[in-house]
Amino acid sequence: MDTSLIEAYASAMTSQPQMTELEIIADGIHVRLRRTIAVSDAGSIDVADGNTQESVLDAKFQVTAQSVGVFVPAEPAFEVGDIVDGKRSLGAIDTVGITNAIVSPVTGIVSAVHVVYGQPVEYGQVLFDLTESKSS
Repeated sequence: MDTSLIEAYASAMTSQPQMTELEIIADGIHVRLRRTIAVSDAGSIDVADGNTQESVLDAKFQVTAQSVGVFVPAEPAFEVGDIVDGKRSLGAIDTVGITNAIVSPVTGIVSAVHVVYGQPVEYGQVLFDLTESKSS
């Protein structure tokens, strides 16, 4: 099987943010490519003693794999308690020689790391949990 065509389709998907799934059926070959955008959990609002105190929003975010492949962490690797800013890569997923960067969707704190170097990952698998805190 010639993987160059699959690599070209995967590359096209990464350059088109609105494209999340592609299925190709040709010459007896069936290939489905999927990716996901980071999904966020609903935040919770804690209000202390009525309206006189400031409200604090703690939003929890999950960074998920946007492709199938092997996880490669950023260097140095992020650990629980580290601050992420949405600019620096958390790592990457290597898929048949195509590297897809994993970037935080928010500025926050790493609350859990679910993967290690070289670990195979599946589409949609949770890689990191992040917590974003804001004052309103």
